[in-house]
Amino acid sequence: MLVASVLLCGSAFSADAKEKQAAGAKVAGDWLVLLDNGKYGEAWKQLSPSQKPNAGKEKWESGVSHYRRQVGKLSGRKLLSAEYRTKLPGSDDEGDYVVVTFLSGFERLGSALETVVSQQLADGSWVISGYSIKPADVTD
Repeated sequence: MLVASVLLCGSAFSADAKEKQAAGAKVAGDWLVLLDNGKYGEAWKQLSPSQKPNAGKEKWESGVSHYRRQVGKLSGRKLLSAEYRTKLPGSDDEGDYVVVTFLSGFERLGSALETVVSQQLADGSWVISGYSIKPADVTD
């Protein structure tokens, strides 16, 4: 009986993690579409509260706009991975995070790896708590 209950709890956690993984990946993809369409103010609104004090809205919008002009228009994006985590590397904060990685193509940058970190807040809503983009070596 104990084994059955442990197995059920384990699969319930797994199902919950998979649901969170899917939700976090969707939020990340939708957020990138806002960036692709130049809706930087809307994208800023979806940043986690811990990210907003570090980047005032106008400064953040200006920086993202400048960078997106440098890399050029998006030519394509493919989801590579979405990994559910309860802790991020280098952080002691526990929570519900999904690290989502895309292989993307940009007009001037070429192939790139875009990583978006989605975070579920206590109220159940999802926000963006991290974003990075770097050139991808697609020859590996």
